[in-house]
Amino acid sequence: MISFSFLNKTDFDTYEQVLFDILADNMTVIAPTGNTKEQDHALWYNAVRDAFMNKAQRQIILICDGDTVVGFFQYYTNTDAAAVTMEEIQLKAEYQGKNIFRALFAFLLAHLPQDLQSVEAYANVQNQKSVGILEKLGLQNIGMNKNGNSYRFKGSFCALLDWFKKKQDALYQYDRDYTQPPAKVRPSARAIILQDGKILLTHETHKNVYMSPGGGVENGETLAECCVRELSEEAGYTVRPLRRFVTFNEYFDDVLYISHYFICEITGVCEQHLTATETEHGVCPKWLTVEQALAQFGRYDEKTPDHRSLYLREWTVLNQYIKDFGM
Repeated sequence: MISFSFLNKTDFDTYEQVLFDILADNMTVIAPTGNTKEQDHALWYNAVRDAFMNKAQRQIILICDGDTVVGFFQYYTNTDAAAVTMEEIQLKAEYQGKNIFRALFAFLLAHLPQDLQSVEAYANVQNQKSVGILEKLGLQNIGMNKNGNSYRFKGSFCALLDWFKKKQDALYQYDRDYTQPPAKVRPSARAIILQDGKILLTHETHKNVYMSPGGGVENGETLAECCVRELSEEAGYTVRPLRRFVTFNEYFDDVLYISHYFICEITGVCEQHLTATETEHGVCPKWLTVEQALAQFGRYDEKTPDHRSLYLREWTVLNQYIKDFGM
């Protein structure tokens, strides 16, 4: 499973060789320097270490698959200019093209100042893939860096946010074609929580039904607040929503059911507070391996109509998560 964390400045020397090796392998393909690897390492180490250690605004995010570092992202913020500069993102070859940037950007948004106005980025002149990505993000090429080996891009941070929001595509499921607006809309919030290869679900033991923990939004609460409350009540966990993942729209019997899925992390445990119906159904938290969950939800064709739609929804969302982030 792909995860992100900030590199502690005191740990730079522990990780620097791993980071440089990823960079060097990519640059060998994209833009070889002509130096020896040792020479490049010395130049990179001195420049990056000095900037990272001595400037609080400069950060490095580790990109990991389990316990293995598979990439890194360097950036810095200029609060006086209300700007963020994306200096470098490097991924091992086998992790490129797997939508990791979108997930990384979601992680980054949770930690950036809220009043940013502009964004800058750099792309090596020989790295046409990076150039294309930055252009796709709506950034404009405004010239070269001081060394003349990279293009400098700049754009609106709000425009970048708009790009990200458009990528949060909704999924749909209908029981027939509809031409009229729904008679009723029922929004809900649900959590996706994975730990050690297992996913947290709720299990209705009376009917042997599994689903992602969550439920309907109550008056006055936000979607994120609903997600936190439902996880506490249904599963007995306190959680922190990290990001909105996907929205799933289901239109049945003139009612539009909108399930907003949040990727969350557990912060503690608490006492369950089940409704009378949930108690009757024997609702309890259950950890399944991702493979077990996929097999369970993949049996949607065997279910009665009401549970078939539920399982098809969960199966679709979990597969989307695996597509975006891996196991």
